[in-house]
Amino acid sequence: MESHYNFWRNLGAFTILFTCQTIFIINFWSNQWFVANVSGENSTKYTLLIGFNSNCIKSDYNVKPHCTSLSDNGDFLEDYGIEFLISKQLLSLLYTGKFMYYLIMITHLLMTIGIIKACQNFESNQGLLSDTIFVLASIIDFITKIILSTLLISGYGCEVIVNHNEDKIYLEFGFALILYAILLIMIIVVNILMLDSFIKTGKKYLHNGRKEYIINTEKKEFFLKTYNQ
Repeated sequence: MESHYNFWRNLGAFTILFTCQTIFIINFWSNQWFVANVSGENSTKYTLLIGFNSNCIKSDYNVKPHCTSLSDNGDFLEDYGIEFLISKQLLSLLYTGKFMYYLIMITHLLMTIGIIKACQNFESNQGLLSDTIFVLASIIDFITKIILSTLLISGYGCEVIVNHNEDKIYLEFGFALILYAILLIMIIVVNILMLDSFIKTGKKYLHNGRKEYIINTEKKEFFLKTYNQ
């Protein structure tokens, strides 16, 4: 009965994690991590979209935005009557965040492997190994997401554009970042469902540590007795 419950619990965790990973990968290519409203020639209103891979601009009349790579200096915006000034701080933030994003996708993959193996082996040593893989990947995932979240929050309010009227424009959070926050909550749910893996792994290492301590103590006592004789 317990193994049946564990199977369905792990299956639920796998389903949520797989869904998160899929959305996470799609969201990586979004150009709506940061947005800013800009005025161009003839007071035309544009929306600047910035992501990990591209810079884009669109007006209320254009469904499809005009995009260029993140490394572009923004010359294409001059056609819209806009001077594009992206700071080195923001570029460093985006490139570092991009690396962290790759690392998170890898940890998600390892967490998925850990859950799959845990479903196959509940009571065996392989099951304990699967729990260990999941727990270690989950810890790395948590630390990496704290770093990435801090980077993204620091991007709020960055000055990136000065238009021809010399108005200062500041970045705001886009839809992709809001979706990222929702995914964080879903991953927390996965960790709660897999709480048993954390408990098993903790007990395993506590047991091994206690066993090693006892062995070392016995060796020390034996050495002292031999030395005294």
